[in-house]
Amino acid sequence: MSKIKDRQSNFRLKNRDYFNKTSSGFIREKREHPYYLSELIKTFKETIPPGKKILDVGCGTGDLLSSLKAKNGMGIDISPGMVNIAKKRFKHYSTLKFKVSAAENLRLNQTFDIIILADVLEHVTSVEKTIQSVRHLCTEDTRVYIWVTNYMMSWISEVAEFFNLKHEGPHRWPKQSEIRSALHLNNFGFDEKYRLILPLNVPLISTFVNRLFHKLPVIRRFGYIWFLECHLK
Repeated sequence: MSKIKDRQSNFRLKNRDYFNKTSSGFIREKREHPYYLSELIKTFKETIPPGKKILDVGCGTGDLLSSLKAKNGMGIDISPGMVNIAKKRFKHYSTLKFKVSAAENLRLNQTFDIIILADVLEHVTSVEKTIQSVRHLCTEDTRVYIWVTNYMMSWISEVAEFFNLKHEGPHRWPKQSEIRSALHLNNFGFDEKYRLILPLNVPLISTFVNRLFHKLPVIRRFGYIWFLECHLK
């Protein structure tokens, strides 16, 4: 058991240190390769109406949360570097707050209308503990949105890292069965979709393909992103 805890602690520290180290160049990287972030933001803006109380777990530098017109928004990230940048960028946004915390141990004395876990489960020490942590912040009306790499398509990230199209970093690719199990154990039901069969921008092609493929029964399962809308049963 102690070995497992040691591995989990080391993995958490690696993620914290990695994102601290890369935080200063994070915004520049997103500007150089904006397609993925723009598609993520577009999907969430189409999904979440304005005026909600939102928790963004793994908020990074605050791009997604700041785009959603929240009545009240809180961003949580394990990296103090990321949180400090988000605070500086959005210091004039009176409805937004940012805080350092691990996703597996969210201690907030409040509930939320919307909870977002976007590109987070790849970096946590335990999917089950993360979902359990989130559950305590939910009411029966809360919607939890999970945006996670489709395990079957995770090789795309490896290729992107090899060609320096994205940063290499500490991560693992949780299987869908692991995520489903964690949701069921914590009494969540969910609807699932797939997004971004082409997560990189290929002019004139990516937009067309990504708008069409998820409507096709077989091909849609090859989407790079598995997108879940979850609710307490």
